[in-house]
Amino acid sequence: MSTIFIVFVIWVIQTKLQIVKFPVPSYVIVCSIFGLLILNIVVFSFNLILSLFHAKNVKDEGELEKIMVPALKGNPEYLPEIVTVITQCLTAICLGLIGGTLIYVFFKCNKSVMTRA
Repeated sequence: MSTIFIVFVIWVIQTKLQIVKFPVPSYVIVCSIFGLLILNIVVFSFNLILSLFHAKNVKDEGELEKIMVPALKGNPEYLPEIVTVITQCLTAICLGLIGGTLIYVFFKCNKSVMTRA
């Protein structure tokens, strides 16, 4: 929520002062969506590789299934805690960028809302 507020304030300050040239809002939204997609693919792959590493010496098929099925479903059983924390932070930043940009575009389209405040 704070990321959304920060992005919105930066967009408003940038449009009023014209100090720094920010990218077009649609470009920010597209980059954030692709950032989320790439982040999820990388974390899923890392989780799958770690699960394969733990299943390397397993001889029983049932035990192998116990290790691999949660990994293929996306459950981070073997991921270190720091990876999940970093993933959550990056996800919050991407979603904040999307939300803040959408709020800015909404207020920019409805200039009457901005002038009343």
